[in-house]
Amino acid sequence: MRKPSMSPQEMVALLKTRQMTFGSGPDAERFLQYVNYYKLRAYFIHFERFCPVNGHKFLGNTSFEEIVALYKFDRKLRLILGDMLERFEVAVRTAWAFEMSQVHNPFAHLHRDFFTTNLKGWDHSKSLAKLVGVYERSNEQFAEHYRVNHRHYKTPPIWVCVEMMSFGEVYHWLVNTKDTPIRQRIAAKFDLPEKFLIGYVRQASLVRNCCSHHSRLWNRTLAFRPPALRGTTSFNQTLLNTNPSELDKLYNFLVVLNSIAGKMSPGHNWTKKLRDLLDAQDPGRLTPMPRKSNR
Repeated sequence: MRKPSMSPQEMVALLKTRQMTFGSGPDAERFLQYVNYYKLRAYFIHFERFCPVNGHKFLGNTSFEEIVALYKFDRKLRLILGDMLERFEVAVRTAWAFEMSQVHNPFAHLHRDFFTTNLKGWDHSKSLAKLVGVYERSNEQFAEHYRVNHRHYKTPPIWVCVEMMSFGEVYHWLVNTKDTPIRQRIAAKFDLPEKFLIGYVRQASLVRNCCSHHSRLWNRTLAFRPPALRGTTSFNQTLLNTNPSELDKLYNFLVVLNSIAGKMSPGHNWTKKLRDLLDAQDPGRLTPMPRKSNR
């Protein structure tokens, strides 16, 4: 391995050779004691140009202080976004468990016939086995209650099981739910077409993981985007960015989440928090985050 481990002082020296500017060396060294250089590297890339002779070089006037400000902005963005994503995740779990138990029974998730295999690689028996394993190992009080008082249960009822699934797993169960009217009623709770809502759940689970694992959201290309929004809905589709090269950026995701927030939490102040954060930024900081004109 040719890359040696470096001290904060050596990292600052390396960045200076790549033409990054610094307002205060000690402050930068102190920051690099607590924030991994490689985490900041995700923000560096946007400001770099490759030099055939000397390798990485920063564009003119790229300062360490601006990189830190960008990092802090992204952290605040994740915190604000995580707040509403938590509410959305809880709402999706609740809606799916309610509809399945009402239409079928409290143990609908145990029945293979209620599910299909629309998603490549998903298998009901494997997902159920994973759920059973999580239940048997769980230290949650509700899991212990069911293991002690209902030993004949393979798992608790579905409204308990959703609390033991990851958001990604909830998506897999939801998209493979065979009963189309169930999926449609869940989507109707958010006033969105069924296929779009399910795709959005998948995208939301990925964005939520970014927030939970402190990954970069700024200028991120989202790994998945929902299908085109078609069907009856009160959602104002003119708000969406329709530029094909920008459909996998964060803007459209935020627009839809704002609409969902209005359904779940009337009178919320989440949008104001988001706008206040964006309005406080230098416009150049937001340029790499494509959005609709005048929005």
